[in-house]
This record gives sequence, C-alpha cells and structure tokens, in this order.
Amino acid sequence: MSEGLPEGTKEKIVLPTLSVEDAFDMLCIRAGEGGRDEKLFGGCIPRARQLFRPFVIGNRFPTVFLECPLAGVPFLDMTVLYGRLPEGCVVKSKYAEGCDELFRLYGRMKQDHPDICFGFELDTSKEEPGTAAVHLEPRDHIEVVEPFCEAIGEARYAKLYLQTAAKLADTMPPSFFGMFKGRSDAPLRVCGYLGREEMDGIINDRDFLLNFFKAVGFTAYDDAMVDEIVKLMQIVPCETDYQFDIYPDGKAGEVFSIDLRLNEQAAASVRKSFESGDAAKIMSHFSKLGIADDRISMLSEMATSLAFPSIDENGEITGRAMVIYPMWLKIRWKGAHLQNAKCYSLLNSGRI
Repeated sequence: MSEGLPEGTKEKIVLPTLSVEDAFDMLCIRAGEGGRDEKLFGGCIPRARQLFRPFVIGNRFPTVFLECPLAGVPFLDMTVLYGRLPEGCVVKSKYAEGCDELFRLYGRMKQDHPDICFGFELDTSKEEPGTAAVHLEPRDHIEVVEPFCEAIGEARYAKLYLQTAAKLADTMPPSFFGMFKGRSDAPLRVCGYLGREEMDGIINDRDFLLNFFKAVGFTAYDDAMVDEIVKLMQIVPCETDYQFDIYPDGKAGEVFSIDLRLNEQAAASVRKSFESGDAAKIMSHFSKLGIADDRISMLSEMATSLAFPSIDENGEITGRAMVIYPMWLKIRWKGAHLQNAKCYSLLNSGRI
C-alpha cells in the first residue's frame, strides 16, 4: 500500500508495453549515452533509430549489430539480421527496394533450413545511405544461394560465391556472404567461421593458412601479416571468422579481415573481460599495433544486460530482456597493411 492513498486502496502497478521500435530506441539511447554516440559512432545514433523503423517486421526483435571503428574517424554501420519472419512480410524502405520476392522466398527457405539467416547493412553516417547491402548466411545449405541471389536479380553473385566455396571446400569453406544490389563493380564479401580445429591448424602449420590463400587466389599478404594472424589465433578465446572480397572477374581483392569473438554476454562479465580477461589481452594487442585508441574503455561501459516485467502485444504480463555487448573485434589488412580495428556490438531484446 502506498503512502497518501486512502486506506483500503491498492496502488495500481502500470507495466510498460514495449514495441520492437521502443526497445531499439532504449538500447540505442543506452549505447550512445556518456559521449559514446559522438566518440564511438560519430553522432549517428539518431539516424540509426530512424533508419531502423522500416526494417521492423512483426513483433520479433531482429539481431542488430552496431559497427564502429576503434581508431580514426568514428562512424556507424548498422546490420539487421532476421530469423523466422511472419508470412507475407516485406520491408517498406527505399533502401531495400526490389527485395519483396526475396522475403517471400526466404520465408519458405527458413522452414526447411532453420539455421540460415539473412539481413541488411546500412551506412548511417550518410544522409542518404543508398541501397542497403544484403547478407545471407547459408552455412552448409549452398542450394539456397542461387535462388536467393536470383530473387533480387543478382545471379552473378551466386556464381561467384559457389565458385569460391568450391575452391575452399578442402581448406576453410565459407558460411556467409554480403553483396551490393545493383552495383556491377562491387565485390562479393565472402566470409567463413573458424573453429578451434582450424585455428590450431593455422598455429601449428603456416602452410594451412597459405594453402587457403592460394586456393582462393589471395596474394595481398606478406610474412609479417601471416605472423600476425598466427599470433591472433593463439590469443583469441574462442571462434573467429575470416572475410575477403571476390570481384566480378573472380579475382580476390586486397582486403582480408579476421573477426575475433568475445564470449561474455552479461554486462558484469564483459566489463571484467575488458579489465583483465580475454578482451583486455586483445585490446592491449590492438593498442600496441596502433589500430585502436582510448575509446576501447567505452566498449565495456556500454555493455548492458537487464530484465524487467512488461506487457506483450496480447496484453499479457511477460518478462523482457535487453542486452548490449561487444561481440566481435575486427582486425583487417589492405594490401598487407594494417587498418584501424573495428567493433561489432550486439543489440537484442526478447521475452523471457
């Protein structure tokens, strides 16, 4: 009973009703507070909130990553990835034009292959981001690649990916890719996961990595870059992924990247990891390489994990969890020269 209310009167507890858009706004405000929007994301958080709204489909929160550099000019690239989708849904945004058939196709594919996912990437640093990049993670289901690309009129990308996957089948096969719809000169970003077995293979035998480069025709490396990759495999706590570009003529580009995954998800464990754990080791290494600066500390400060009661779309009382945590730290080379490091922070929310 609350003070000030008449005797016998019970205080009415009002629980929040949160839409997906509301949850995203709350997460973005939290991610950008304390000066982080300006220093980490270049002041792009408000535009990210605006751009996100048309990409909301149904009542399920998509997986969202906010990408920012750890040195140099700050910016924000936002990736939105979908799991299961309501039947008949589409994204009504000019940045995803021409993808209606893709949504219908993906809905059918997801039923047969529950471990695939797809989504979009937007450059929020621009007033007009342009057509969003399209991502697909087919994993081992390469049969979905061709119809997926054909659904947006980009069959050529399917051919590039399948050719590359065939070249890498005996080394470290890819699992996902990204493409720019309607840009005939843009490369295909090809990516694959590395488990402990592949990482140990790189550590124990440099030829394991060199044979991978040779298979795909990647030549933009030197001994120092190979040594650095071996060292990273020794300090990274769990899985990694690799990324490189394949141009329309089938040749590999000069950019190669490795994403190092952080396992911690609770805010307290994230902060501990950045203070004295695996994240601290990686970030210290990045600092010595000159590819990350003092904004490192802001990553752990941004980490958030909380739960609270709320009302769902049916008016039922439920619990909701909200999380922000740095999930992937990226190191990349261009022409064998190190570039500024990046971080991909996960934003997610859902019922519990």
